[in-house]
Amino acid sequence: MTATGQRSSASRLEIADAQDSLLHGWLGALVLRPAYDRVALKGLLEVYFPLSRAWAAGLAADGSPARFRAEVQRPDLPTALIEPALATIARRRARLAEADAAWEAAFFGAAEAPVAERIACERARLRAANRLMMARQAFLQVHVRGSLDSVRWDIPDEAAARLDFADVLADPRDPVPPATTPIAGSRPVPTTLAEDRWLRFEAPAADGEAWARVSTPTGASDPPTLVFAHGVCIEDEYWADMPDLTQEVLRRGVRVIRAEAPWHGRRRLPGWFGGEPALGRGPLGMVELIRAWSAELAILVAWARRTSAGPVAVGGVSIGALTAQRLATSATDWPVELRPDALFLIATSGDLGALADESALARALGAPAVAAARGWTAERLADWLPLAAPVGPPAMAPERIVMVLGSADDLVPYAGGAALARNWAVPPQNLFVRPQGHSSVSLGLIGDAAPQHRLAAVLGA
Repeated sequence: MTATGQRSSASRLEIADAQDSLLHGWLGALVLRPAYDRVALKGLLEVYFPLSRAWAAGLAADGSPARFRAEVQRPDLPTALIEPALATIARRRARLAEADAAWEAAFFGAAEAPVAERIACERARLRAANRLMMARQAFLQVHVRGSLDSVRWDIPDEAAARLDFADVLADPRDPVPPATTPIAGSRPVPTTLAEDRWLRFEAPAADGEAWARVSTPTGASDPPTLVFAHGVCIEDEYWADMPDLTQEVLRRGVRVIRAEAPWHGRRRLPGWFGGEPALGRGPLGMVELIRAWSAELAILVAWARRTSAGPVAVGGVSIGALTAQRLATSATDWPVELRPDALFLIATSGDLGALADESALARALGAPAVAAARGWTAERLADWLPLAAPVGPPAMAPERIVMVLGSADDLVPYAGGAALARNWAVPPQNLFVRPQGHSSVSLGLIGDAAPQHRLAAVLGA
């Protein structure tokens, strides 16, 4: 990598260094504690989710105030208030479409694009994507006037869903994904300590293509790999300056594959904001996401084995951790190509029933009551949990599992994660319990990288 390439690259690690310094100082004293989680949850419910709901409705409205009013179910909103926001979102969507087309040509096109052009295209794509995401701000006055909902509810009737999923409920085991799934890789772009490229392939259990970003440490030969799954509504391919919870394992020489979840980023469904179906479809949304994404993570494990002789870990945060642990238990009798060697779980739980009913986020949204009105009672939900919960022991030995839990976590309640650690006999040196909540325990990985160093050691890096 040339010095010029280093200066020009869209490096996430330079951002991570700045975040690390801040979280070791006064900012860390504020955000790495449960009080921050309470403020963060309030901000999600009262600002971010309603603005995201309006943003998604604005994209679906395609310039029509009448359709926007229908999407948000507020027929009283005046056209004069809506039109400026719709115009902003239309301009920014058009710019992202142009940037995406140039990026596609540079990274996947038939003609070889120079490195400088690829760097410029990635910068332009991320800048345009970030500006489109920031267009949520254009709907602030609409939200103030209309008190918009936080989530679009589309919870199916449980009895009808039971008929549709009869075969799966009868045999909740995940089907074995095809280990030889064709995967297209992009041309690379240099970052400070790595070389990044993108992978895409046909999703086996979801509509369209699955995507992942691969960061390979510079000069690495046969590195170990971490396949990492993000949290719900996290879209680091669209937001600039997102916290990187894997920076230290990359510095230790571990290749990192960041998998993009169904319904997020490039895979967002029309009329929904990124990740919203996992909330708005109730218990079925969680089941659908975990099962579909688990299959994709397994395919990425197989790709990692084909492209390096090093061991492979899967991991994630929040719903990404729930997905990784589902894969870890499903893969016990799968072909070795699909079976991970280690597991890295952040803010997780083995009790999905409690998560559906007791999560502070679910309660604040009113999800349990909405779901119960559609027939998703605790008794009926029990039949669905084996479709997504970790069932039985994982594919790896306890000493190859690293867990990070917040004892004040009430979004993914701590008790379920602690019970999972006990059931799986995770050794003390691999279990990190912090006096933090859901968001703060995740951000704490930037200020205190001990869990990442432990994972790197488990992987031999």
